[in-house]
Amino acid sequence: MNAAVFYGKLPNPKEIKFIEHKTSWAWAIPDEHGAVSMSIVPKFKTRRLFLTIVVHEMVHGWEHMHHKRMGHGKRFFEWKYRIRRTTTLRLERLVGER
Repeated sequence: MNAAVFYGKLPNPKEIKFIEHKTSWAWAIPDEHGAVSMSIVPKFKTRRLFLTIVVHEMVHGWEHMHHKRMGHGKRFFEWKYRIRRTTTLRLERLVGER
């Protein structure tokens, strides 16, 4: 997805943690040096849901890398059509709520 959506320019997460969580699938955690770590639940019902969650968090990583802010506003949704066109996934604020 990095190559298809972000032209291969999104750095890998600093760290990926797999943790059980009852209300969220995943979240991006920025640090003061521009790096982002990701926490994600270890099991998903479908591969498509997993990929949808990952691309959502990748957009947050891009936001942090370029703007030092992450959210679900206009900048976040600027990726909506590119993600849909290159991956067929939908970029959503809340994905398959837990």
